[in-house]
Amino acid sequence: MSDRSDLLDALTRAVLEGDDEAAARLARRALELAVMPLEAIEGGCLPGLAQAGKLWEEGEYFLPELVSSAQAMKAAMGVFQPALDKGAATRSSGRVVIGTIQGDIHDIGKTLVANLLAANGFTLFDEGVDVPVDRLVERARQVDADLVCASALLTTTMVLQRDLVQAVRKAGLKARVMVGGAPVTEGWASEIGADGHADRYVEAGSHIIHANTFGANPPKLAASGLTGRCREVNRRAVEIARQSADGKALVAGDMGPTGLLLPPLGQASEAAFLTAFQEQTAALVEAGVDLISIETMYDLKEALMALGAARSSGLPVLVSMTFEFRRKGFFTIMGNPLVRSLTTLAEAGATAVGFNCSVTSDRMVAMVTEAAGAVNAPLVAQPNAGQPRATPEGVVYDASPDRFAADLATMASSGARLLGGCCGTDPEFIRRARAVLDRPAGS
Repeated sequence: MSDRSDLLDALTRAVLEGDDEAAARLARRALELAVMPLEAIEGGCLPGLAQAGKLWEEGEYFLPELVSSAQAMKAAMGVFQPALDKGAATRSSGRVVIGTIQGDIHDIGKTLVANLLAANGFTLFDEGVDVPVDRLVERARQVDADLVCASALLTTTMVLQRDLVQAVRKAGLKARVMVGGAPVTEGWASEIGADGHADRYVEAGSHIIHANTFGANPPKLAASGLTGRCREVNRRAVEIARQSADGKALVAGDMGPTGLLLPPLGQASEAAFLTAFQEQTAALVEAGVDLISIETMYDLKEALMALGAARSSGLPVLVSMTFEFRRKGFFTIMGNPLVRSLTTLAEAGATAVGFNCSVTSDRMVAMVTEAAGAVNAPLVAQPNAGQPRATPEGVVYDASPDRFAADLATMASSGARLLGGCCGTDPEFIRRARAVLDRPAGS
């Protein structure tokens, strides 16, 4: 291949298709043909990554394909970087501090952005994951950063992005702040400038409450400096939930994702997942939960491993995944389709299966309708209380309790059997839902 245009087209295809070996080989060939590194990056790599992003937006690509494209881009950058570093014409676009916000150990989005910024000549200071706001601000001060980037995958951690914006402004830094992540919208970024307690839920009418153990698996605890304390943290959380339930509601041991990823997206082994879930299951059983609820899973493989560990307890096990609407239907970010995922989990022995988080109650009505006639297991439905937005008083969600309750009633009539709420659903949402669901049919 000697034609410069053909070579750049091939490099674009290699990045688009996630072929890291081809991307690196073509990058070396570009240098052999005296193609300037920046020309190859801008004319070959970046168009491939842009096309991958467009396919993601159109629902054709999912997270594995997107990450594979980023990895191919990284492979090519590994070839170009030495030439960029010693080239007299190397440009310096600015200094960037980047990290995943505290409480969140997902680094996929952060890595994608870092690769793109590096390709455009920025100097990167990657602080990793689970990064406190004050550390990002201090690092930005140390390096005189032009930009501070913070990623979040969870709605429970994205609220700290607002704190970051405020902290950067308060510190008087020149840096601009860029936020991103799966739950982050342009509206949220604009609004930030870039509580209920369990016993109240029981009083509101909940039959089941979750112990605060969603992130109490060993990998998540280790990321927060709590290595070796899985048993202790789970036990205490269940004790608090039992006190709140006061015998009037069941207590579910809540199990969430580990934040680890299997190859090729990550380096974790299946044994690491199984060990983590087995340890947390044992801790929850010892603490005396009535059932186990596996929630917010976005990878069917991880959900199945969690289910396998939880089933060893002999307790009922609910498994709920998080889906979003794409052009061809509802999928997880890993590309797992709704009905096939729930059917697989039901066949693997889950007591009940369903969905939670990510979507509003009106959108979840459509999910129940799609799944009810196709999945041979009781359905779980736990939507968010609308979309999050920032106010002077804090983060609020834009759905009303009455709208939420009406949608839950529709889900019940469509076949859902275990109904509840996820992010933003305070006790008033449950109280209104309880009142609507308890009405006699036809009233």
